[in-house]
Amino acid sequence: NKEKYDIIVSEPTNTWQSFSAQLYSKEFLELVKDDLNDNGLFVKWIPIYTMSVEDFRNFYKTFSSVFPNVIAFANIKPDENTPVRFGTSEIIFISSKNKIEIDSGKLNANYNSLPEQSKQYLDAIRLSSGDEIFHLLLFTSDDMKGYAEDAALITDDKPVLEFSTAKNVLNQKPSLIIDDIGAFLVKSGK
Repeated sequence: NKEKYDIIVSEPTNTWQSFSAQLYSKEFLELVKDDLNDNGLFVKWIPIYTMSVEDFRNFYKTFSSVFPNVIAFANIKPDENTPVRFGTSEIIFISSKNKIEIDSGKLNANYNSLPEQSKQYLDAIRLSSGDEIFHLLLFTSDDMKGYAEDAALITDDKPVLEFSTAKNVLNQKPSLIIDDIGAFLVKSGK
């Protein structure tokens, strides 16, 4: 591709489906990085509900080896004001070639400048302020330094997620990944 983009969003289907497994590989991520402008953003959906802790650590190592600047958001947190309590089952990575600065003040300012229709869409999923979006922040790449040092890289010739996540389709435990991240952050003092 000869064009460069300000934003690329990847929301493939689940990792255990053979036609999407390659969209989690180091080679695919390198292609995406090549197609981004210097200040461009890559947004990646990660279905942790079919991943084991090892799967997530492998993917995080692979992703951060290509995009060392990452911020991660939960799809939902158990302490949110919803009629039914849900745990985090999906994570959204936002990454760039350059460091991403994030704070609640900037999120609130950006939220307040949105068109009214956009605010209505966000309100429908119970995100009615920048603070509520900021609350979904799980970690930054600075927080996670050293998290997946011993993990394996996922490559086109080793698409391990295609096989390992298929085992978890009927045995979903995304809370183990969230607990693992939380334990690492506590241990590292974040």
